[in-house]
Parts: sequence; structure tokens; C-alpha cells
Amino acid sequence: MPELPEVEQYKKLFDKNALNNQISDVKILNKRMLQDVSEKELTGNLIGKKFVNSIRRGKYFFAEVKDSGWLILHFGMTGELLYLTEDEEEPKYSRLIITFKNKDRLILEDRRTFGFYSFIENINDYINGKKIGPDALDKSFSKKYYLEIVTRKTEIIKTFLMDQAVVSGIGNVYSDEICYQTDVHPGSFMNKLTKDKLEDVYDNAKKILKDAIKYKGKKKLPDDYLASNRKEDVECPRCGGTIKLKKLGGRSSYFCDKHQKLYS
Repeated sequence: MPELPEVEQYKKLFDKNALNNQISDVKILNKRMLQDVSEKELTGNLIGKKFVNSIRRGKYFFAEVKDSGWLILHFGMTGELLYLTEDEEEPKYSRLIITFKNKDRLILEDRRTFGFYSFIENINDYINGKKIGPDALDKSFSKKYYLEIVTRKTEIIKTFLMDQAVVSGIGNVYSDEICYQTDVHPGSFMNKLTKDKLEDVYDNAKKILKDAIKYKGKKKLPDDYLASNRKEDVECPRCGGTIKLKKLGGRSSYFCDKHQKLYS
């Protein structure tokens, strides 16, 4: 699933190629993924216009259209954002195609169609209405804010890190990575962690997300990261333990059975 670092890569791709290009055509290829707006409204708000800005909030991507509003893209489990020139072939699972005057195309591809796209007038109203928490890399997700929140939390750390109303952008893969790098079992209860360990969780969350952006996503992280060893019963590259798989909070969670301590 695309999480904060992957969506940040899509934002960089968008900013480099799609900004200030006039839109000439819009193809909606999967109506089920269109949310809270009609086809006519979406195309009417895009065709003939230009994108002038973009914002990433957690896993959400917002593209501002001049004198119109905001296109929203959410990538679900398998979504990707592509930018293709006129002579490049459209991928099989294209779900939204925005063609520019120069014939280049911005494409939302999504094999499993768990993502969505929409159009809104006011980004702040949308964020507040959907209760999207502060972005994990924004200054609003400060250590002070975090420590105030965690003192009231009793759930397991895996669930806490993935609560998009508390902090947005961290999903299944990076929540496991944060626990792995902090030597904490993802099934540990928040109220059982020491203050020092809670601060380590915060510091590692920031570092890991920044590293993933630097390395352009989880697939290219260094070999000593869990993301590079995310298979059951393989050897842990950090301590020689064994990577195990367990369902936690309804999600598949990977962890080392040796260096990750369970706080319960």
C-alpha cells in the first residue's frame, strides 16, 4: 500500500511534470472509484484548466486547479500515479487519465481499485470533515503533541501508529518498521512503554519516513531495514533472530522474535 513516502514521490512527479500544463481531456475509466462528485462535475472542473499547486497530507494527495478547487487522489492498496508522454503506452489498469494540451498524460493506475478520486472546493473543510490527523512529517506532529496524545492511549502500538486521525501517513509497512527499529514488538501496549521508549518511537518514525523518501520508497531501503526482509521465517539482519508474522489489529505484522521486546 502506498504510504506517506510513496505518496511524496507521486507529489514530486506531479510537481515536476503536471503543474501549469493546460488540461485538454479527462477520461474516467472506473466510475466506482469516483466519490462524491459526478462525472460532469469532475470533467467540468478540470478541462481547460491548469494545476497550480499540490499538497500531500498523509496518504492523501490534493492537486489545486486554478479558479476551481482541488482534485483528490487516494491510492488505496495498489494505486500509482504515472506521467506518460504521448508515445508511451497506457497501462492496463488505468482508472483516471488526464491529458494535457501537449499530449502528455497523468494517469492513476490501480489494479485492485481500492483507491478513489474526487473533487472539492475547500481542502480544510475536507480534512476536518474526514478527521485526517496531522501529517507525520509536518511540524504540527510535534513531540509535545505526540506525548500528550500517547498518555491517553492504551491500545497496542501497531494500532496507534496506523490511526490516521491521530497521525496521518503511516500504514502497515512503516508501522512495523518503526517498531522494528525501536526494538519494540508491534503488539506492545502503549501504556506499558517507558517515556524514553515512547520518545524513541517518535524519533524513529520521523527518521524512517525521511529515509524512505530519500531512498524513493520501501522497496529501495537498505538491507538492514525490515522492509527489505519482510518475509516469514527469514533471518533478522540486525540480530540473527527470526522474522515472524502475526495478525495484530486485523493486519499482517512482521517482527523479529529476538530483539523486539513485548511490553504487556
